[in-house]
Amino acid sequence: MKKKLPVIMRQKEFEYGIGLLIFQQVFLPAILVFLFSLLSLTPAAAELNGLYFFINFISALIIFRNFLWEELGEAVEKPNLVFSSVAIAFGIYYILSSYLVYLIQWLDPEFFNLNDASIGAMTESQFALMAVSTVLLVPPAEELLFRGVLFNKIYEKKPVLAWILSVTLFSLVHIVGYIGEYSPLGFLLAFLQYLPAGIALCFAYVRAGTIFAPILLHTAINTIAIILEFTMR
Repeated sequence: MKKKLPVIMRQKEFEYGIGLLIFQQVFLPAILVFLFSLLSLTPAAAELNGLYFFINFISALIIFRNFLWEELGEAVEKPNLVFSSVAIAFGIYYILSSYLVYLIQWLDPEFFNLNDASIGAMTESQFALMAVSTVLLVPPAEELLFRGVLFNKIYEKKPVLAWILSVTLFSLVHIVGYIGEYSPLGFLLAFLQYLPAGIALCFAYVRAGTIFAPILLHTAINTIAIILEFTMR
C-alpha cells in the first residue's frame, strides 16, 4: 500500500504550475535574450542564468505560497523524519550515482556532461552569483515544479506514473537544450546521469511527507557540487 502525502496541491496551483513549467522552458529564455537585445546589453551567461533562476524562484513562491505554508507545517511537526529522509535519500543518490559512473565509463570513456561543463564555466567566471543561484534559488523552484506539480497531484491517483513523469522530466529538462550536440549514446548517458537525483528526491518527498525534504536534499547536492567546483578552481 502506497504512503499518502499529507498535503495535496490545489487544482489551481497545479494548473498554474504546468503553465509556469511550459513558460520557463519554452518562452522565458527567448524573452530574456530579446529584452537584453532591445536594451543593447550583452550580459554574461552567468548573469542571464541568474536572472532566469530568480524569475522562476519568485514565480514559484507566489504561485505555491499556500501549498508551501501547509508543507512547512508538516515539516515543523516532524523534523526528525525530514532529516532522516534527507540522509537516507542522499545515500541512495550517492550509491546510484557511483554505480552509474562506472557504467558510463564502460560505455563511453570519453563522455562528459555538457550541462555540467556549462555550469562549471559560469561558476568559474562568477562564483558568488552561481553559488546563490544553484544553492538558494534553484532547489525550491525546481522541487515545487518537479515534486510538487509533476508528482504530488498525480501521485494521489497514479503513483507509478507520478514517479515516471517526475524523474524522467527532471532528467530531460537538464539536457534538452543540448539536443544536437550529443551523439545518441551521449544524450542517453547524459539523461541517465540525472536519474539518481530524481529518484532520491522523490523518495525523500514520499518518506518525509513534505516538499521541504527534497528541497533540503536538492540544496545539499548543489552545495556539495559548488564546493567541489570551488576547490578545483
